[in-house]
Amino acid sequence: MIVWGGRTGASDSSAVDTGGRLASSWSATTTTNAPSARWAHTAVWTGTEMIVYGGIDTTGARLNTGARYNPTTNVWTPLSTTNAPSARARHVAVWTGRDMLAWGGESAAGAYRTTGARYNPATDTWAAMAPGGPARSDAVTAWTGSHWLVYGGEGLHPMNGSTVVLNDGAAYSPAEDLWVDVPSDVQARSGGVASAWSGRELILWGGGVQGRRLNPFTGTWSALTTMGEPSARTGASGVWIGNAFVVYGGDGLATGGLYR
Repeated sequence: MIVWGGRTGASDSSAVDTGGRLASSWSATTTTNAPSARWAHTAVWTGTEMIVYGGIDTTGARLNTGARYNPTTNVWTPLSTTNAPSARARHVAVWTGRDMLAWGGESAAGAYRTTGARYNPATDTWAAMAPGGPARSDAVTAWTGSHWLVYGGEGLHPMNGSTVVLNDGAAYSPAEDLWVDVPSDVQARSGGVASAWSGRELILWGGGVQGRRLNPFTGTWSALTTMGEPSARTGASGVWIGNAFVVYGGDGLATGGLYR
């Protein structure tokens, strides 16, 4: 397990550029060539490296920099900034098996980004993603094996321009470089939601609303049962273990549940 960055207090100035890796015991990640201190960044695992991108630095500025960390060699490699997306934080990112996709988030002025890019670590190159994706921060995201689902999050109300939590989204196909709309749900949700891709459905739970699941192949939403579910909370972790969705923690709790 690799932990890196974040902040130790409530202010931007408490952001850190340190971390650790846990095998049978903890050891520090090197700071040589590490990204500058930041929080509200993204990190994805490629199978051999962790890629860190974007975030907010100790002055409150948004960043468009990052680096790749190899835990086997304990080496950081900075990412190229050529054609990198504009500086942002609270965006979403995912690993496709070939590229890291990064989308959305917010600028230092609070504007919701409507751009994104694909990063290929093999060539250290960025390529812009097609427009048409959702403009928002703190979205829920999952990789299906062929499409990237980006759902919910915080954005602007389409009628009055106020900041709201959203109940819609879009799916991106890297093969086609194309966005298509995801059906809206009856519930809106943003950060603090446990989520996972089951191989057939996107499963969402927590954040103060009832759990839901989306079948993107049929475009239908359905509710999770409330029988036996954990107590209400935000910030829980969720993971798919092959035959069940496991939820744990959140709001300082040491409890969880398993959904089949």
